[in-house]
Amino acid sequence: MTSTFYYVILQSMTTSTTTLTQDTNIMTGIAGKNNDKKIEGLISQGPQMPQAGQSLTGHVLKIGKSAILIDLGPIGIATILGREIQENPESFRNLKVNDEALVKVIAPENEKGFIEVSLMAADKESNWDKLIQYMKNGDILDAIVLKANRGGLLMEINKVQGFMPASQLNQEHYPKVANGDKNEIMRQLQILVNKKLKIKIIDVDPQEQKLIVSEKALEQDKIKKVLTNYQVGETVEGTITNLAAFGAFIQFKTDKLPNEEQNIEGLIHVSEMDWLPVSDPGQLLKVGQVIQAKIVDINNDRVSLSLKALKPDPWQAIEGLYQTGQKVKGKVNSINRYGAFVVLTGNIQAIVPMSEFSQRQQAIQEVLYLGQEKEFKIMSVDTKAHRLALGII
Repeated sequence: MTSTFYYVILQSMTTSTTTLTQDTNIMTGIAGKNNDKKIEGLISQGPQMPQAGQSLTGHVLKIGKSAILIDLGPIGIATILGREIQENPESFRNLKVNDEALVKVIAPENEKGFIEVSLMAADKESNWDKLIQYMKNGDILDAIVLKANRGGLLMEINKVQGFMPASQLNQEHYPKVANGDKNEIMRQLQILVNKKLKIKIIDVDPQEQKLIVSEKALEQDKIKKVLTNYQVGETVEGTITNLAAFGAFIQFKTDKLPNEEQNIEGLIHVSEMDWLPVSDPGQLLKVGQVIQAKIVDINNDRVSLSLKALKPDPWQAIEGLYQTGQKVKGKVNSINRYGAFVVLTGNIQAIVPMSEFSQRQQAIQEVLYLGQEKEFKIMSVDTKAHRLALGII
């Protein structure tokens, strides 16, 4: 009887305890879910763990020889390692406690538990960002020439090294060197070393560490404005400013806009100097010579001019004069990889194509030489294309 009674009481208590436990678990589960949401909300509102490559702003907490501590507020304490300080002493010389500092995260947590950051990396990233903005704005900047090479100038802009190709120098600084003498080009470029030049950024790419600048870009807008008053086919008068193997530079001052003090410089390519080939521009033109030339192309701020366009076209005078199969006399004027060029009566240049020699299985030098006067046979003639091909007799 007694044992039976205790058995019933125990069973009832067990059942009640089990039910209470289940109810508690259910309530705890509901409360737990609500608490989790609250905790997640608090976490999302609180400071986030920094990520490598992230830029953060803090204040200098302590300056030591082996490290500088940066207070990033609720994020934690960051450290700049002594190696960076030793390698860049000038950048840290004026840094003081409580100064605001922009840093870049190198490692979210190092072996000492600090966030490892870099002042120099953040400074460099900030400089590139500024350069991108300068280019977008079209800002005019001052740049120091650090070094010169045959291709152009190495410059420093906003603590970043950039390059200015020689082609991007303005008229004043561009090395106009006769015969393309590389040593003279180098000498003229070296004169600009340590000088401050006004430039614009024309290409910037932080990923490739590429920064290209231009001095000529400052003039381009103004030159383009002036050139809208000129048309291809017009004749201008100007002064030869320099000679090079590839042509002659001519400068002419606009007379269409009296208030504009802009000198326009164009190029007379060697192929546009005469109907016959010109090997040395100095044989036809001299620096300081005043000449007239015809505009044959205007491309943005570049003007291409021609002397031969103002001369009678000799090909128009030979219509019907030369026929296929006809024998003619000519003088070998030049030889290159395309063949031999021969001058015929009437200042007509013809060509003995290289195929003529390969068919004969002879080197061109075995058959012809410069200055040689010889009889040839006309293989084809096209006056409109200015082409006349000769064969060896």
